[in-house]
Formats: sequence, structure tokens, C-alpha cells
Amino acid sequence: MNFASCSVISEADFDSQPTSQAAGRPSKLHAKCAIIDDAAVIGSANLTDDAFNRNMELGVIVRERSTVLDVVEHFEELVRCGILVNSTQAKG
Repeated sequence: MNFASCSVISEADFDSQPTSQAAGRPSKLHAKCAIIDDAAVIGSANLTDDAFNRNMELGVIVRERSTVLDVVEHFEELVRCGILVNSTQAKG
């Protein structure tokens, strides 16, 4: 993957008409990702009681090395572009 232009996701990759929730607000993707050792864990769950005991959540563990490295590269590029910042740096 090449993120050199800081263009994280191409608009052409997604439907330009977002679905709406009952309240009339556009829906959004709110996925989480963690890199742990040689795996990427990608899913919808927050680390809360509701997520583990009440909500219907979905997650996958990716162990294919090239895909995990692509995910790491993606996050590193988000940091380089200033889109993702360390929370301790943001307060500072």
C-alpha cells in the first residue's frame, strides 16, 4: 500500500450516499484496531461491559504478515500526516 499522498481512503471506494440512523444523522464506520505482537485485531467493540455482554460486536484477527505490515504502515502514515496524534502529545 502506498499512502505517500496522505490520501487515506479514496472516495471512489465507498458509496457517496451514507445511510442514516433513526435520528437523521449519517451512519459512520467506528472500527477499532490494535496491533499485538504479529497480529492485527480489527473490530467494532469498545473495551466496555456493554460491548462484551450486551452489544452485538464483530472482530477479526489478522495474522498474515504482509497484511499486518500494511495496517502498521497505514497507522504510521496517519501519524506522519498529522491525522492521528498521540494523546499525550495532543495535551502538551
